[in-house]
Amino acid sequence: MSYHQMAEDVLAIMDREKLKTAALLGWSDGAATALDLALSHPERVSRLVLFATNYDLSGIAIRWRPARHLQGVLRALRSRLPKAEPQT
Repeated sequence: MSYHQMAEDVLAIMDREKLKTAALLGWSDGAATALDLALSHPERVSRLVLFATNYDLSGIAIRWRPARHLQGVLRALRSRLPKAEPQT
């Protein structure tokens, strides 16, 4: 079973429970699963907290290019954050 398969299981539970979005917190393999779900379905994740994970690339179907991949992750996460208001 891959992290992506487990992420799709979480998504199926969210659908069954009629949850449009969810805040995800994951530890270890749960963090890898939450990360996969956030990358595959960013519109379904309202918040993401990850810790103590090793993301096994054998569960990913995309070719890994760290710099480009991380830039995409950062863009996706930034787009979900509330806009900072200027401080006076």
